[in-house]
This record gives sequence, structure tokens and C-alpha cells, in this order.
Amino acid sequence: MIKEGCYADFIVPSADYFSVEEEEIKDIVSLLTVVGGKIVYGDRIFKSLAPQELQASPEWSPVNFFGGYQAVHPVKEPLPWETSVTS
Repeated sequence: MIKEGCYADFIVPSADYFSVEEEEIKDIVSLLTVVGGKIVYGDRIFKSLAPQELQASPEWSPVNFFGGYQAVHPVKEPLPWETSVTS
């Protein structure tokens, strides 16, 4: 249970581990990550809540030009509840 005045570490996954086929588990990603009560990552409907992305260092890093591991994740259809969340 999350209580007022306490910190919480949690994620909002893109799918329910217990509802998807075993082969699809590897495709589950975090849509929202909260650490120590602070949002550290947000994607899709939670992107507006995410902190500003940091530029990779050093400046010439290929990640700054071609994207990182995030760039390879396929875009999936919105989850049913994604359209009901507002920032």
C-alpha cells in the first residue's frame, strides 16, 4: 500500500505479465517508472510527466545521432486505458 508521506518505487508496465502469452513477456516495457517518489521515466501517455531527457556523453556518442536501445522497441497499439489518463 502506498501511504502519504512515504516514498514509492514502482512501474506501470505496457502489458500484464499474467495475461500475455509467454512469448510476449520479453516485449513488456515500462511506461512509467517512479523511484523514491519521483518520476524518472515516462513514455507514451506518460511522456509529458517524464523529466527532460539528458544528452548522451560524450557529445559525439552515436546515441545522440541514431538513438539508443529505446529506438528498437516496436510501437504497439494504445492500451484501452491509455486514452483516459491526463497529465
